[in-house]
Amino acid sequence: MLEFRIGDTAYQAGKLNAFEQLDVAVALAPVLSGAADAIARVFRGGGGLESGVKALLDSEPSAVLAPLAKALAAMPREDRRMVVVTALSKVKWARQGQQVGWAPLITPGGDIMLADVADSLPLMAQIVWRVLEQSLASFSAAPPVAGK
Repeated sequence: MLEFRIGDTAYQAGKLNAFEQLDVAVALAPVLSGAADAIARVFRGGGGLESGVKALLDSEPSAVLAPLAKALAAMPREDRRMVVVTALSKVKWARQGQQVGWAPLITPGGDIMLADVADSLPLMAQIVWRVLEQSLASFSAAPPVAGK
């Protein structure tokens, strides 16, 4: 379980199960291939995914954002929503200083329960990124060696 804080809100994020990972990976394949050059530069630079993406965004934001925006625009609306809803379904939230405890961020029907997230694409994207990063990180790892 990943725990993180954005502003005054704490979040807990679980991992996607194998079938959810498959569905999300297939839906995101065109997005990732659209930004293949930028992704390759991140991994060639070493130093880890997060620092590599930050360095690339700092030096050449259009190298990442333009192909990603183009690929996301071409992605069917249903696929975009499936990726976001699947990721948010793994998240619980708690407001700092409240004794309410953890609450699901999204209903089974796909409604976001926290207005701060429902009204802010950048905030929603940060949360979705955290879930996908921990759930799909193994896709960027080296493939298993046969016979081991």
